[in-house]
Amino acid sequence: MADPIKKLPPNRRGQVRYRAVIDIGYEPQTDKATGEVITDPATGQAKLKRKQLTITKDTKTEAKNELARIRHQRSAGTYVAPTKMTVSALLDLWLKSATRDAEEATASNYDNALRPVRKYLGHKPVQELSEEDVEAFIDWMVTEGRQRGGKPGTGSAYGRYGSPSGGSVRR
Repeated sequence: MADPIKKLPPNRRGQVRYRAVIDIGYEPQTDKATGEVITDPATGQAKLKRKQLTITKDTKTEAKNELARIRHQRSAGTYVAPTKMTVSALLDLWLKSATRDAEEATASNYDNALRPVRKYLGHKPVQELSEEDVEAFIDWMVTEGRQRGGKPGTGSAYGRYGSPSGGSVRR
């Protein structure tokens, strides 16, 4: 098997770098104009396209180690591909699935409950979210986050967001 790590020509600064491309799975193929998933008319299944990750490192050893790490995590089923999805986009996905069969008032309540999260954390990429960000959000909710009357720090501010990450955010 050929070496998957390629030596790149020197860049403007004269640095030689190393690059590898690795398959990280498949995703549904979407129509560029509409964003809808393309299905195979013969099978009715979604057409899939290969996802690849390009790794560029300063040394061949770094590239080899990163490649080995990703391969190991893929085989163990723990690999999470890099994404630029923001907290707001994730909340949109969750809200869509959570309110699919819900009453209109319930959907409205969920949307209203998520407004402070969107305001404070919505711009942040999910994979960059840290426990400190969540703690800062909770502090903000307790001190100045209330928007509908009442004194800041009263009542429901903390109760709703006591564990917004469900324990999944780590330091």
